Amino acid sequence: PLTLLRSLGDLLVDIHGQHDHQSLLNPAIARVLIDGLPGVVPGAQAYARAYATYGENMRALEEHDRRAAQLRERREVMEFQHQELSSLKLREGEETDLEQELSLLSSSTDRAALASDVLRLLAGSETSRSVTADVSTIRKMLGSLARLDAAVEPWLRDIEGAQAVLNELTTDVDSYVSNVEGHADPARVEHINNRLAKIQRLKKKHGTTLKGLLEKQAQLESDLDSLENVEADRAALEQRVAQARDACLKAAGKLGKARRAAAETFDRSVETQMGKLGFSGGGWQTRFDELPEPDERGLQDVQFMVRANPGEPFLRLSRTASGGEISRLMLAIKSVLARQDNVPVLIF
Repeated sequence: PLTLLRSLGDLLVDIHGQHDHQSLLNPAIARVLIDGLPGVVPGAQAYARAYATYGENMRALEEHDRRAAQLRERREVMEFQHQELSSLKLREGEETDLEQELSLLSSSTDRAALASDVLRLLAGSETSRSVTADVSTIRKMLGSLARLDAAVEPWLRDIEGAQAVLNELTTDVDSYVSNVEGHADPARVEHINNRLAKIQRLKKKHGTTLKGLLEKQAQLESDLDSLENVEADRAALEQRVAQARDACLKAAGKLGKARRAAAETFDRSVETQMGKLGFSGGGWQTRFDELPEPDERGLQDVQFMVRANPGEPFLRLSRTASGGEISRLMLAIKSVLARQDNVPVLIF
């Protein structure tokens, strides 16, 4: 298949087109070529990792400073909102509990009346006999019957259980009536209504639910705590940045040594090829300009310098070489690099 032939072709043949020499005018090409030399690749990879870590820590510090600045600007608003929410001492599910309690308090009169009617039936009154008294009479009659006929003893046990249930129910209903009659406190109803109104106002203000209010309160507490710890947090981030920068500088130092060592051999080889391509007395140098701070290039800006004719100073390619000369220089570079390349065929 064509796709397989294309993949094999990339491994077997390197084609140098008529415009490829123009890449030599790219300021970054010198560093790319030098860092691709066998003795430089490990150092370049190690530096790339160290610089990436340094960059991550720098970005983390910048993000911390940006967020801290935003928090400082919003501090007064956050403190007010936090005070407003925390002063209510909200709790999850409180709104539902209050609404249920309010419903019970609002129906206390009806509930007390119904429970009192039940109690009158169970316990009786001055004008009516109680259900429990009737059950007690039935129990006595069944007791007498059981002494005459043992077959009805299960009925006796059933009525005894029913009597116990009715006695317990009478006690519970009596207690319920007492609690309901004493629980319908108008002040409590007013308190619940006021609290529900405050919760509703805050929900509307912040456009959220009670759960959302609690989450916002927690987030405000976290943000205010962050402001309190902002200096300590920044110190920790600065320390990590310093450590990453030291590691980056060490890796850059090793990369710089590897670059210079490889560049010496590379420069001599290119000069040899230049001599075969009409540059009699020409010269080739890789120049390293030290940078004040590490960046993606390392600690050096790498430039190729060329001398096309004897007696001329070394100048950058873009300032000294013509198009034809640059094309021949690319041929020289490709010839040198081809010895280190696994691709066996180079076509110009």
